[in-house]
Amino acid sequence: IGSRDAPILADIFLSGLDTGINSASNDLVTRIFRYVDDYLVITRAGSLPKRLVDVLKVFSEYGCGLKFTTEIPNDNQLQFLDVALFIEREHVCWSYRPRSAKPLLNFSSGHSKLIKEGIALSCLKSALKKSCHERIADGITAQVCRLRANGYPDRVISRASENCLKVLRAVTPMKGRRKEDWL
Repeated sequence: IGSRDAPILADIFLSGLDTGINSASNDLVTRIFRYVDDYLVITRAGSLPKRLVDVLKVFSEYGCGLKFTTEIPNDNQLQFLDVALFIEREHVCWSYRPRSAKPLLNFSSGHSKLIKEGIALSCLKSALKKSCHERIADGITAQVCRLRANGYPDRVISRASENCLKVLRAVTPMKGRRKEDWL
């Protein structure tokens, strides 16, 4: 919507719908996640087309006239926000992959070197933080490609990578510590 208040207003409005949607879809789904106005619905095993129709009926019934768009997994992949979900037989993996076609700040811009290095570091840290351990390489590779496509030289990308490694080495995770705690 563009307003700073839009996410807050959407959260207030949709939180009222969540209760009805969750209770009515309890037999159809394993879990429903919502981030602002984006829903991720995890269904039980079974016929996806039938489940999709049933879940959409629930959203239509409790959605107060809102129109919901749907995406279903393609080749066992689904994009949700900035994360690509990879649906495996026994588990789900995820990798940081921004959906936005908005390019990064081009390296040839007049912005300071510090800003550009910060962008490179931010891209790589996001890939580390927002990817599961099995897909970190995919997330990093995608970010390196994005940086290169926007003119970032390998020396800047390497420096950002080294900075990430320094942080990781300095705070070697102890047993039971989560990745988020050390990035």
